[in-house]
Amino acid sequence: MHTITLTFAWWWIPTAITVIGMGWALWIIARADAGINGFFSLFALIPALFFSLLAWLIAAIFK
Repeated sequence: MHTITLTFAWWWIPTAITVIGMGWALWIIARADAGINGFFSLFALIPALFFSLLAWLIAAIFK
């Protein structure tokens, strides 16, 4: 019988926050209509990038 060990790594939480945030921002961008609203929907990346940066900073501090 073989066993698989899954070790919890410190970088999993900031990575998950980054992937979820970018997915949310891309979902907002994909939902936007073409034209000027489509351009301004790119600003959805700003909060996603902010929370990603914050998650990585907190992970770096507590590592």
